[in-house]
Amino acid sequence: MEQLIQHIVVGFDFSAQAREAFGAALALARRVGAEVHAVAALPGHLDVDVVRSAGQSAEGRYDQLYTNEPLMENLQSRMVAEARALGAEEVKVTCEVSQRRPILAIFEVASIYRADLLVVGATGLGAIQRLLVGSTSEKLVNKSRWPVWVVKPGCAWPPRRILCPVDFSVASRRALGWAGEIAQLYGAHVDVLTVRELIPRQWMDVYGDFYDPEMAQASLESREHTLNALQQFCDIEDFRGVSWEPVLASGRPDEAILETVASRGSDLLCMGSVGRSGIEGALVGNTAERVMRELPCSLLTAKPDDFILKH
Repeated sequence: MEQLIQHIVVGFDFSAQAREAFGAALALARRVGAEVHAVAALPGHLDVDVVRSAGQSAEGRYDQLYTNEPLMENLQSRMVAEARALGAEEVKVTCEVSQRRPILAIFEVASIYRADLLVVGATGLGAIQRLLVGSTSEKLVNKSRWPVWVVKPGCAWPPRRILCPVDFSVASRRALGWAGEIAQLYGAHVDVLTVRELIPRQWMDVYGDFYDPEMAQASLESREHTLNALQQFCDIEDFRGVSWEPVLASGRPDEAILETVASRGSDLLCMGSVGRSGIEGALVGNTAERVMRELPCSLLTAKPDDFILKH
């Protein structure tokens, strides 16, 4: 983990969710010796009272070119105070205020510091607002080439139980690595989930009276094959000495994931994300994005190494 994380970028807007995310990032940074870089976006969703107070405290300047500079400096000093209040004494922290949109501000800072992880709080937008504009956390999960950790308020850190759904893709391999590293770091248990989507005849077999001995035998063989494949997939350095077990489920992946989080009491969900856009993303989305709509616990998503950054 010390090699995996050296720079953590946190999106900060002075909200309660952002404070919890900032605190979680600082806790992780202390454990692994990483630096934390907090960024706030002036045109973003900054707390209105904070911005109003900062504006009243900022001294005006005659040069109109720098009309926002006093406000930005005041907000930056307030971010530093927030970091201290959250216990940043043992961590190297930088705080920046940007005039770009939140997601672009976070990407810019991540590029400058060669970030290993982006951290943001769950915003909890309502269904209509999310449909119209989306939230910063959802946009990061969709567009970021860096791993994204969405901190759910009230979820335990460090995690005691981690759920990692895999589909044997490159993205899920990266997520598995993160799950293993965090489990090694904190002694957490990992449930590795794979979901089989059922065809109509199989649905009849599961939920109806139809029974086919040949199909039952094939299902049993398929289960054994999947367990063997999972064992091989998890045979990686990041899982050495980790307490883990396979979990098999059937049905829609997002529904199976949410049900498993509830039944296993997961504190952290680590999963791959491919990040779709355009018509495909609007109509289908990917499993990570669908899970985001419920967000039962904190979520860490990872992209394939060849993912192209999208703005």
